[in-house]
Amino acid sequence: MSWQVNPYTVPVLVAGLISAGVAVFMLRRRAKGAVTAALLMLAVAAWSFGYALELASADLESMLFWSRYEYVGIVLAPVA
Repeated sequence: MSWQVNPYTVPVLVAGLISAGVAVFMLRRRAKGAVTAALLMLAVAAWSFGYALELASADLESMLFWSRYEYVGIVLAPVA
């Protein structure tokens, strides 16, 4: 896989890292509804990481792979 420089990749990666960090924080707190909220944050993190890697991909095959990975988060987010 080859990668290309895209100015939008870094902010989306940062958003994914923040979402994953919030999920870990919620799971450690164990407040009411923390597991459901953590699942939502993990879905958003998967969505963000998939989109960032899709943006950074240079060839069509890797773009389609990351787009398919991204849909896991897209589908889980409304359910959570």
